[in-house]
Amino acid sequence: NNAIYFNEQTSKNCNVILVNSVYKKGSTGKIIDTLKNGIEKAKFEAFILYGRKEIDVPVHNAAICTSKIESLLCRLLNKLTKDDSLFNYFSTFEYIRIIKRYKPQIVHIHCLNDHYINQYVLFKFLKKHHIKTVLTLHSENLYVGCQEGHVFDCKNWCNGNKCLNCSKFKGSVKNKRTWKRLNNMFANFEELQITTVSPWLEERAKKSTICKDIPIKTVLNGLDDAFNFSLEKSNMLPDNLNDKKKILFVCANASNPHKGFKYFE
Repeated sequence: NNAIYFNEQTSKNCNVILVNSVYKKGSTGKIIDTLKNGIEKAKFEAFILYGRKEIDVPVHNAAICTSKIESLLCRLLNKLTKDDSLFNYFSTFEYIRIIKRYKPQIVHIHCLNDHYINQYVLFKFLKKHHIKTVLTLHSENLYVGCQEGHVFDCKNWCNGNKCLNCSKFKGSVKNKRTWKRLNNMFANFEELQITTVSPWLEERAKKSTICKDIPIKTVLNGLDDAFNFSLEKSNMLPDNLNDKKKILFVCANASNPHKGFKYFE
């Protein structure tokens, strides 16, 4: 798959571990499933580690590693720290244990939010052991101090700034601490490659000093080979619109104002 970077020396029986908050559900969960299928189709081995149990049937080469009790405790502690990646130590050690067991050549990380993993501990391990890592950004939370998914028109985080004058979070103590943690997380990680899902997100990430030393490249989301959609056969539109031009807008939750559907209304 084009989101995973192999070189000519890569063994055909290597392992790729994919890490995400969910699997087979939601937008990123379905992307993870497509990536796994693509990697296996290319005759590589893939293993998925995820944090939320959204599916009840066992899945080949996949494991949920996050404790529900620990995740709940993390949510409660997050109300005090406003950083949902500070806890989940026991669950994170389980992710690391499996990574050590499979000895993957590449670890491909997606969403790290949602109280299921300690991203700082995970990255410290990957960096220390020189494991080739791909981090795909689906939002802005990993290069801004407030760790918001979308910071809209805020400019306090970019072009050398450090989230010190946040208008949303009164006071800058929390932002400064998170900013420092993120900088340490990415610093001197020579085996790290960042990919973004759009040119817009790539441009934004490059403005943050957190990512200044990390190579960043856009890899657009693809479609599953099994995807076959025909608007004419879908019976989704009234007859009087069949001769009009159509725009297909696809997202996990169109009612969410952050998704931009309002611009098509």
